[in-house]
Amino acid sequence: MDLKAELKAAVQQAAAELGAPVDVAIQETPANKPGDYGTPAAFQMAKALGQNPAQVAAQLAQKVRLPAGIARVEAAGPFLNFFVDVGAFVRAVVEEPTRIPAQSGKVVIEHP
Repeated sequence: MDLKAELKAAVQQAAAELGAPVDVAIQETPANKPGDYGTPAAFQMAKALGQNPAQVAAQLAQKVRLPAGIARVEAAGPFLNFFVDVGAFVRAVVEEPTRIPAQSGKVVIEHP
């Protein structure tokens, strides 16, 4: 489960629907800010739309379709902040563990 990639795709889709397609950056929010991930996409969109970034963020929050594993989105001024659904995230990790691809070669195990 790659939440950042899924969030990026969801925000890009919503931005395109609002008439301002952008290349979205998804970042972890700073420790003193609400949410787990965030994006400044509204800044780029506001320029293209000729609107206030905070207004664009509010429109974007209404339009974005949240992927599984994300509980909610909030417009925090000109930023969008996303909150991880911890229960769903843990379930997905447990039910679909990351597969390690088969590799050939030797394994060295050292023991003192």
